[in-house]
Amino acid sequence: MLDLAPIGLELRVVPLPKHEARVSADTNIVASETGGAMPPIDVSTTGSASGYVPQPVSTAPEHTGASAVVGQSLLGAAEGTVELAAGVARSLALNALTLGIYSGYELGSAAWAGYEEGGLLGALNAVNPLYQIGQGAADTALAIDGGDYRAAGEAGTKTVLLAAAAVFGTGRGLAALAEESAVAVGAARGGVSTVWVPSARFPETAGHIRDAQALGHPSTLTIDRPGAAARRAEALSGHARVPGKQLDEYPPAMFKEGGSGASVRPVSPADNMGAGACIGNQCRGMPDGTRIRVVVE
Repeated sequence: MLDLAPIGLELRVVPLPKHEARVSADTNIVASETGGAMPPIDVSTTGSASGYVPQPVSTAPEHTGASAVVGQSLLGAAEGTVELAAGVARSLALNALTLGIYSGYELGSAAWAGYEEGGLLGALNAVNPLYQIGQGAADTALAIDGGDYRAAGEAGTKTVLLAAAAVFGTGRGLAALAEESAVAVGAARGGVSTVWVPSARFPETAGHIRDAQALGHPSTLTIDRPGAAARRAEALSGHARVPGKQLDEYPPAMFKEGGSGASVRPVSPADNMGAGACIGNQCRGMPDGTRIRVVVE
């Protein structure tokens, strides 16, 4: 038997200098903040660090460059345009099928929903385009502030289109009001008022009026509303209906000069009804017997 003396091991702890200790601590703090994993210090007698598995970085870089912002904004704008166009097309189709009743239903539904949410003020805001424009602008700003550029593009596009439609509608309304005012002034003065039919808006009916006047039909007409139905029947008697068209007569049936012998031409329904409304609006408020002059512009 060999008598072996026990092997003595001496463990010495050597403190690091203050500068190295501080650098080491700072390094560990930076590593923990950035998601990095520091390898464990090897303190085993075999020289291995068992159980250590490197960890991946937990954070990913964000892609918020200018190209991403533009791309998301354009995508949102396209979605907003398509959604708005689809809504307009649906309303036009349903209005055509219901003879305008659907438009009233939409307006009433919006007002009722607004009333349930905010009372009388909510109902008024629901049908007020200026309020809708302001709400759209606020939604756009909130989406931008939240970094949702796709939603911002959608809301912003809808707001711009709604504002443009409001401006266009207001302009047309003011123009119609000016026309009616001019006609009323002429009637009050006892003269012959001019009723304008814009060919840019109603090309088919305007063309028919121009051709009929060139053939000798009068341009100066006398309002006589009570006999309109009888004169319309006389004017259209013997004229066959044309599918997809309406029969337009000149002089119109609301004037004493219309009726038997009037010029009749098939035109598109939208053109015919629009021109009829244009003439009727300008004659609103004029008593029967008032003389007017129809002019195509």
